[in-house]
Amino acid sequence: MKNNISMKFNYLAIIIFCAFTLFASCDFLDENPTTSLDKESVFSSEASARAALLGCYNQYANNRYRGELYELNSSVILSGGLVTSANQIAAGVLDEITPNAYRIVPNVYLQAYTAIEHINVFLKNIENSPIDATVKNQNIAEAKFLRAVIFFDLVRLFGRVPLKIEPTTVNNPGNLPRASLTDIYKQIITDFTYAEAGMKDKDEQEIGFPHRLAATAYLAKVYVQIACLTDNHLEATNEKGKIGADGYVGSANELATALIPSDEQTLYAAEPQKYFWEEAVKKAETVIAEHVYELQTPFGNLWRGRTRNTAESIFEIQYSSDFASGTTISGRTSPNQRTEFNPLMLNNSATARTAVDYATFSRHWQKYGSDAKRESVKKISKNNEPDADPRINESYVYFSYNAFSADANGVYNIPVVRNCYPQSGFLPHQKYSAFTYIKKHLDPLQTVTTYSHLNFIVYRYADLLLLYAESLNELGRTGDAIACINSNILDRARRSGSFSAGQTPQPADWNTSMTQEEVREAIMEEREYELLGEGHETFDVRRRGVAYLKNRIDIHDDWYEILREDPYWSYTKPRYTYFKADSYIYHRVYREYQPFVSNPLVFCKKHLFIPFPQKEINLNSQITADDQNFGW
Repeated sequence: MKNNISMKFNYLAIIIFCAFTLFASCDFLDENPTTSLDKESVFSSEASARAALLGCYNQYANNRYRGELYELNSSVILSGGLVTSANQIAAGVLDEITPNAYRIVPNVYLQAYTAIEHINVFLKNIENSPIDATVKNQNIAEAKFLRAVIFFDLVRLFGRVPLKIEPTTVNNPGNLPRASLTDIYKQIITDFTYAEAGMKDKDEQEIGFPHRLAATAYLAKVYVQIACLTDNHLEATNEKGKIGADGYVGSANELATALIPSDEQTLYAAEPQKYFWEEAVKKAETVIAEHVYELQTPFGNLWRGRTRNTAESIFEIQYSSDFASGTTISGRTSPNQRTEFNPLMLNNSATARTAVDYATFSRHWQKYGSDAKRESVKKISKNNEPDADPRINESYVYFSYNAFSADANGVYNIPVVRNCYPQSGFLPHQKYSAFTYIKKHLDPLQTVTTYSHLNFIVYRYADLLLLYAESLNELGRTGDAIACINSNILDRARRSGSFSAGQTPQPADWNTSMTQEEVREAIMEEREYELLGEGHETFDVRRRGVAYLKNRIDIHDDWYEILREDPYWSYTKPRYTYFKADSYIYHRVYREYQPFVSNPLVFCKKHLFIPFPQKEINLNSQITADDQNFGW
């Protein structure tokens, strides 16, 4: 019978795990660890093994990893202009970033490896556990799934990273060199494949935890990532021309070939990327055929705590404000202070550290807004246009929102309407009113900035379907790709509103005569609208390489020019000098930012990966300054 235990990351799991594995506080990949591996008694029962595995999940869910990884989206360059920051502490291009914000990079790196260390110790300690062999293997498979998820994050953020798959001990010090992309992706595929074979089925797994098909879905995502790798990616992470464990890697084609099973390499010699597009399709179709996941209708039920762990969720972090394991993401996206969305949070000192950029909302409105008004965002007259794409009202706080200000006694009981974009106009220097906000993660029960009880969906079925359509299109099955989008993503969106005629007219189906290139562009654009604010921006705009990243930055800047030159926004023209100020130019536009203007392609290649943490370079004897990513 299924064990319906609570899905909260509770103190018991952390206490049991830490008490027996004895993790010491250490700086990065510590050369002198004191981790003990002789406490196998923690795995003397299935319950204790499970509690230890929950401790691994807790390290993954830690806000120094997940919260600050989310905030990296606030860099305009990392998100390609999809999201921005209304708070200077999180703003900007990383080589121009403020000292407070720059700490995000090593924090994410350190906490990711802290979670990996926990997983590695768990895997080592469970080897000799006397628990049932089937249960043991299921726990091993789940731990390897989680390790693969983390390494997949790391390789997409930093490129080459140390491939740490054994616990740190005196005889096995933590210092490791930056591994090749080939070795890292091989390990990710190996771990997910093991997980795919060994994890619990849905009806065996506790609610809220990933099951076997989550590994299959992740393999589809990994294969798409590999298929998109370019020579620029290798150059950007300082790998091209290096000697790795698999020998010389000189191009993305050679990397892809090295990842193809040896007995199939000849078949794909001319086009190795095709293998990974085909494998992505196979994995996606395996998931689809089992009918375990499904799109939830209405779309809005996925957000703001309305429903947890729906059938659309492939991997969802379980948070609880009852313990010190809540999430900070709600606070990082919230408008200023008490609002209709978080009426219990009287003061929010981290106002919209991640907000929606003008271009993102404007493009979404122009394509799928109200039929009568979508030609220009300036025609929006109110929130909740009934015939617009319902995802607009569920994804953005726009036009205006209701809030409360304090009376003479400091009680927040005076109602006030606060304007935001587009009602507020185009005022980049007014950070508390100029942008639209991300609505998905706002928590009506949150009382403090630091912790929210809302879960966070890392990967959901809509994402898989978009990856599936993208892969079909790359294989020349463009009609099938269009049908997948029309009958799933767009159909669910239309059925998610309250339009009097039933389905909203927007988003309209795509024209079946679209070309492969048009569909490629449309799918990437659709990912922006469907997955807005879910933490994919940092990865999506950079996986297709330099040309795509530059194009996305150009789209971002084009919209700033449209808004600046439109007479409707003419009162903002005198304030255009803010674009040229050192503290704002990188935060807003790039056409006058010299590091971009002087050589856009080199600038974009530099930003395919974020800088490898300097502290790790300083402390790790296996890594030198020459190993730093390109341009940093």
